[in-house]
Amino acid sequence: MKKKKKIANIIMIAVIAAIVAVGVLSVGRYRGRIGHNGETQVTACAARDKGVIDLTRSGIAAHLEDTAALRDGDKLSSHKGAQVSVSFGDSYLVLGENASLVVDQASAPHFAVTVLSGEVFLCAKEAVSARFGEQAVNITNSTVVLSVRTGSESIGVLAGEVTVGEKTLSGGQAAAFTADGGPTYTTLSAASLSDFFLRCAQDSTAALCFTAAELSQVLTDRRSQAANPSENTDTSTSAPGTSAADASPGKNDSADTSETPDDDKQGGSSTSSGSSSTKPDKKPDDDSPNKEESVTSHTCTIEIRCDTILDNMDELATGKDSYVPADGTILAATTVSFTDGETVFDVLKRACEQNGIQLEYSYTPLYESYYVEGIHHLYEFDCGSESGWMFKVNGWFPNYGCSAYTLSQGDSIVWCYTCHGLGADVGGGVY
Repeated sequence: MKKKKKIANIIMIAVIAAIVAVGVLSVGRYRGRIGHNGETQVTACAARDKGVIDLTRSGIAAHLEDTAALRDGDKLSSHKGAQVSVSFGDSYLVLGENASLVVDQASAPHFAVTVLSGEVFLCAKEAVSARFGEQAVNITNSTVVLSVRTGSESIGVLAGEVTVGEKTLSGGQAAAFTADGGPTYTTLSAASLSDFFLRCAQDSTAALCFTAAELSQVLTDRRSQAANPSENTDTSTSAPGTSAADASPGKNDSADTSETPDDDKQGGSSTSSGSSSTKPDKKPDDDSPNKEESVTSHTCTIEIRCDTILDNMDELATGKDSYVPADGTILAATTVSFTDGETVFDVLKRACEQNGIQLEYSYTPLYESYYVEGIHHLYEFDCGSESGWMFKVNGWFPNYGCSAYTLSQGDSIVWCYTCHGLGADVGGGVY
C-alpha cells in the first residue's frame, strides 16, 4: 500500500513539474526571452512611461497598460503627453508624445524600426537599423535623436558615429532632409534639442557630446523664458523648410499657448517641445524712449481648405469625418490685418483666434522653427501617410517655412490639406 502511495506521489510531483515547466516556457515566450527550442532569445519589449500608448498588432489596436513583448510588425503610437520606452538587449529607444513607429524586426541579432512620425531618442549598443521618413541608418554603439515631420526628417548624433547616405556624422553633428532638396548638415548644439531630447539625454548613462551641466542650463533658461516671455529676444534663423507647415518663430508667438480642445487627436492643448522666442518691438534708430514707434498696417486674405479629404474619405482616420465641412471649406477667404515684418504663420494664428478655429503647433529647436501639427482637429497622417497641411501665397507654394515668408500688402494666403503626393493633389507638384 505504501509502495503504491509512493508511486502516486512521484507521478503527482512529475505532473506538477511538467505543468510548471510549460508555464515557464509559455511566460518566457510571452515575454520574448525563450525561443521555441528553449534557448534564451532577446526580444524587444515596450514599457509605458506615461500617458496613453496604443499598440497595434495584426490590425487590432489596444492601449498598452504596462509592458509587452513586441513582435515583428507591431506599431506603437503615443498620445499627447505620453511616452513609451522600448528595450532590446542593452539598447533602448524612447518614443516621445504624438509619435509613432513600427517594429520591423523585434528579435536579436539585429533590431529594426521605422519611425513614422514624431521624435525618438535612440541609444544603440547592439546593431539597430532605423528608418526615419525617407532616410535609413544603421546604428551601433551610438546615441542619436530622430525627428520625422511632414515633408522633412532629421537626425542628430549625441555619441558615436553613424553613416546617413554618403555622409558620416559624429557626435555633435546633425543632418536635416526636406522633400524638395538634398540634406543640410549642421553643428548640433544643446540649445537646438527639444525638451524631450534634453530630458532623455539627462537620463542617459552614455557619454554624450554635451555635459550634464550644459543640458541642465538649457532647460533652466527655457523655464526662465517661459516665466518671463517679455524678456525673450528672437535669435532664430530661417530653418531649412518645405511647403509643408514648417515655420520659423513669428512675432509675439508663444509655442506654449495654442488652443486645443480635449477631444482632438492630440488629446489636449499644445505644448511646445522647445522654448519660444519673441521678436522685440521695433525701435527707432536712435533708441530714444520718447520717440513713438511707427507701425504701418496692411491687409491680406487667408483661406483654409480641406476639400481634398472629400475625395479620400475612405482613408480618413476614424472619428475625423465630423471635422470635414461638406464643401471642404474651414475658413472662407477672409481679410486680416498685419503689420510690417509679420509672416504667414502670424496671420494664420490671428485668423484662427479670431474665428474660433482650433490650431495646434509645436516648436522644433533643431530647425529653430514652429511646426503646425493640426488645424480644425485635422492633423498630418489623418488621411494617409503623405497627408498634412501646406500653404501657398498668391498661387505659389514656397519651398520654405511659413514664418520665413514675410507678407506684403494684398497677399492671398491659402492653407490646404494634402492627402497624396505631398502636395500633388493641391497643385503643388510632386516633391
